Amino acid sequence: MWKQDIIYRRFLGQHQEGFYLSAGFRYVYINGDNSFSLSAHPITMSKLGTLFGIGYRYFSYSGFYWGVSLAYGTYFSNDDRLIDNVVGDNNKPIFDVELLKFGYTF
Repeated sequence: MWKQDIIYRRFLGQHQEGFYLSAGFRYVYINGDNSFSLSAHPITMSKLGTLFGIGYRYFSYSGFYWGVSLAYGTYFSNDDRLIDNVVGDNNKPIFDVELLKFGYTF
């Protein structure tokens, strides 16, 4: 499984720091086994979803930041009944919690 997120963050203050609202898209590529077939041949699937969230970021003068966030969303296509052994994305909503997000801006 491979995930890629594209997120837009709108900070509520005058600067790129503090609380923010976010919206974005998630693309997921899944490779698994066909559970309804006796031969269990591998199949692949791509999914696209949307998510919305809130968060907070604290930036230092050197460019490092620390943040927390909470995001919730759903996939546009939810027909994953044919795929087994996939962790985290079978017909489930998107729910992400980040408590100790560290990074660097450049």
